[in-house]
Amino acid sequence: MSEARSWVRMAWVLCLGLLTACATSRASEGEPRAVSVSELPGGRVRLSFEPVAADPSLDVLSVAEAQAALTVFHSALLVERPEIRVLPPARLRLLEEDDGGQWEQHLREQFLSRFGGALLPLPKVLGQSRFYQALKLSPRYMGAGVREAAQELFSSPVFVASVFLSVAVYFGAWLVPEPLFSKAFAVTLTAALAITVGLMEVVNLALACLRLYRESESARTQKEVEAASEHFGRAMGGTMLRVLVMVASMGVARTAPTLPPGGLGALLGKPLYTVRGGLAVEAAATAQVAGDGSLILSGVATGEMATRLCGGLTLCSTMDDGTAGPPPGPKLSTRYGPPHTRQNPLHNEAIEEELASRESARHTQLLKNKAQLDADNKPALDKAPGEGPRFRRPDAASLRPDGVRHNTNYVSNVRDLKRELVAARNQRKMARTIDTARIRDELVQAFKWGEEDRVRALLPQLGLSPKQVRAELEAMLNCEDSLVRQAAAFGLGELGGAASARRLEEQLAIEEARRSYDGEAVVEDIVRALGRIAEASARAPLIRRLERLAAAGQPDAADVIALARALWRRRHPDLLPAVRRSLERISLPAPHGLHGLVPLLEKTPPELDTWARDPTISTRHKTRVLVVLEEDVPDELVPVLPAFIASAEALDEQALSHDRDAAYYCECLLSMHLSDRERLLPALPEDARLALRTVALRLIRATFPNPSISAAVVLGIIGRHEDAPFLEAHSPEYPTLAKVFRDAARTLRDRH
Repeated sequence: MSEARSWVRMAWVLCLGLLTACATSRASEGEPRAVSVSELPGGRVRLSFEPVAADPSLDVLSVAEAQAALTVFHSALLVERPEIRVLPPARLRLLEEDDGGQWEQHLREQFLSRFGGALLPLPKVLGQSRFYQALKLSPRYMGAGVREAAQELFSSPVFVASVFLSVAVYFGAWLVPEPLFSKAFAVTLTAALAITVGLMEVVNLALACLRLYRESESARTQKEVEAASEHFGRAMGGTMLRVLVMVASMGVARTAPTLPPGGLGALLGKPLYTVRGGLAVEAAATAQVAGDGSLILSGVATGEMATRLCGGLTLCSTMDDGTAGPPPGPKLSTRYGPPHTRQNPLHNEAIEEELASRESARHTQLLKNKAQLDADNKPALDKAPGEGPRFRRPDAASLRPDGVRHNTNYVSNVRDLKRELVAARNQRKMARTIDTARIRDELVQAFKWGEEDRVRALLPQLGLSPKQVRAELEAMLNCEDSLVRQAAAFGLGELGGAASARRLEEQLAIEEARRSYDGEAVVEDIVRALGRIAEASARAPLIRRLERLAAAGQPDAADVIALARALWRRRHPDLLPAVRRSLERISLPAPHGLHGLVPLLEKTPPELDTWARDPTISTRHKTRVLVVLEEDVPDELVPVLPAFIASAEALDEQALSHDRDAAYYCECLLSMHLSDRERLLPALPEDARLALRTVALRLIRATFPNPSISAAVVLGIIGRHEDAPFLEAHSPEYPTLAKVFRDAARTLRDRH
């Protein structure tokens, strides 16, 4: 589903890009180009923009312009918060702005009041998010014409927080191909930007911001955060940066945008377009960016009516959105959206209080009287609506911290109550479908990033019973996306049971027949899943898989290792004959995965201890045993581990430097102990711990300047105080890896 949406979005952007590619003359060389205004059914109008080349002078932004922008920006905030003062040094900053807290909460409230609920999750503290950090890093990757100005702007935490909030409440709308804005303030801003710089510039900026958000929030390392920041910085030109400043300032603007622009709007230069007679945005206005590059508006006035309302301006707003004069009648709260109804003030205030309480409870996606969206971010419609409209528009909607959508409607009479009950019955089915799709997508993403505990927590949410969960997982096995099939295999392995084993064996045959890279990846996860199923029935599919590999003569060595590890999990004396038969038929160079499995299956713990200490047994053979044993170290084999450590200690530093097999053996030994460090390392006798420390020190020296990470981690657990300077002296150049060594050294100093 996500892939289909990506293709739709890509086609939409390409369509707009082709329109822009046809631009010829620069409008500012003469008069602004007139926007084509055409009427549509339902009182809507379409604004069509003939492609026009942008002003090249906007591609450069000076430091002086950036400082002037920050002055205006901070001054606007000071109007709301007089206890904050501006300090005069070269880099403009707000007193105590680094502290966050009150000013950040105030800024958040301002954005939510003007734009409505957040479209992306908002962390409790913005500065602690990876997206915030990526924004701060981005100026270093921007072009020479804007880099210094951007560094000036992004040095202000208030400015960076405003950009963060702009993406969350405004640019996040571009998560769908044709974004719809129903908040009058956002409608006015979209129209103003489209008329001033052209719609394509806004689209490009929105997609660049969303790419940065996705890449940074999914980053697992600092390098990945920096890569995301680089993508964003290189995409930013002068015009896009000016638009970003304009949108960021809207959270603290005292009035809605107008044309000709005032304040920071002057940064965008003379508008490329004009609307004959003007354009007046009313309180109930909406705007939708169409795939052909046009803007579809409702609740706006054009022509003679707009001229009277706007007084000669190209664009103005007549809304009561906290940016205009007070309306007649009682003052209504509009923090979360326009008044629901002026005829029933209590109704509106109840909704506002409800949303405020949810925000304090850390709900996200706060929506007031907005159309409910389905999994594709489209309005959810009832196929059989009964008594009432086909769409659902809850009075208050939000996303709870546990990911459950919470909708509330307030009623004032029996007729409304009956209508809501009918709608609720129709909603239950679709709500369950939407929720399952969301959980499934989240589960797949958690599996993608190796978050197995998170996958296990999400599995029960796929259905109301284990039967429903199994049915959903089996349906996922039919998906074209191999990642979804891999996640489904993992889920069935966790679910266990004979039924899971049968279905996984069926899917194993299907994936083997694909003979593709994606199919091989799914096969590997199916084998792992069968290895985790406790029932004896799971051994038979693994044996049949082994026999098929043996019949192939020379299978992939990685497939044999994966299968050997799964068989070790399902170890049983009955397995040994089948493993020996397959060992005779497979023509891979020895030793391979089955050579590692056989000693574990046939030897008693004392026999395995003697075998591990035997110097006539090759290091490569012992390595294969460790690779298989790492899958599961049973309690009865924990006393045997010192024998493998002694074998590694017998390898001197010169052997580790020149013999890759010897170094790999030590690496596997350390990795196996770290796979269950809380159980295995404390169980080692003192002499074995000292020997393992010696192995780790030798391996780091032998592999420097690309030292073993596993060795550093082990030293951080069992090392001595004097190992701390050794770790610091042998840390690698790459910052992320060097941090492992520094952390281990710090742990040793703190402990001793």
